[in-house]
Amino acid sequence: MSFQTIAAVKNITLTANEWPPYTSDNIEDGGLVIELVTAAFAMEGIKTSYQIMPWARAIASVDAHEIDAVAAWDSAERRKKFRYSDRILINKMVLVKRAKEHISWNIFDDLESYTFVLVRGAVSLPEIDDSTKLNKTYVTTEESAMNLVAKGRADLTIRDQGIVEYLIKKKPELFFGKINFVEKTLGQNSLYLITSRQHRHGAEIINAFNQGLKKIQQNGTYRKLLEKYGNTLY
Repeated sequence: MSFQTIAAVKNITLTANEWPPYTSDNIEDGGLVIELVTAAFAMEGIKTSYQIMPWARAIASVDAHEIDAVAAWDSAERRKKFRYSDRILINKMVLVKRAKEHISWNIFDDLESYTFVLVRGAVSLPEIDDSTKLNKTYVTTEESAMNLVAKGRADLTIRDQGIVEYLIKKKPELFFGKINFVEKTLGQNSLYLITSRQHRHGAEIINAFNQGLKKIQQNGTYRKLLEKYGNTLY
C-alpha cells in the first residue's frame, strides 16, 4: 500500500442492523460480529466505529460507500456490487413457527401453503427469496418477524438460530413457549465483511481485514470471542 492508502484505511466505519447477539446497540462492545471485526482490524493498526440502523438502510449506505463496510450473507446479486472478505463465521438457518403448530416438509414446494414474514433487504435462502409462489410479507427487524409469528399473523420466518435463542432468552414475555423451530433445518449461511466495489479503498480494506482475521484466529482471540457468546459454529 502507498502511504496515502495506509492513512485512508486507518479508520474504518462499519454499520449493522439490530441483530443480537451478533450486532446490537444494547450489547457492550456491539456484539460478537462487531467484536470480531474490530479485533481483526486492530491487528492491522486500524480503528473502527459503527452505527446500528435498519438493514435496508445499512446495506444501502455501504453500496453508496457512505459507510465503509458491513457484515452480510452471500448472494449472487450482492457479489455484483460488493467485495467479499474471507468467512467471519457460520450461521445456522432455521424455520421458526408458533409453538402449537405442527409443520413438516421435505421439499420447498411443501411450504407453499404457509405465509412467511421476512426482513426487508435481507438474504435468507435463494429458494425462499427468489420464489414467486410463496406468500411473503416484509418487516424491518428480526424481532418484528418473530413477533408476527408468535402472534399468529404469519406462519413462518427464516432466521439464524443464534438470534432466535437470544431473543427468547432476553424477551421471554414475547417469545418463551410461543415459538420454536421446525424440526427439519435449512442448513447454514456464511457471514462475510463486504465493501462496495466502487469504494476507492475497498480492496485494501478487505485485504487488511483478511490479514487481521487470520491473526486473531491464530492467536486465540477468535475462539475466545466465540466462546464468550456461546457460539459453536466456526
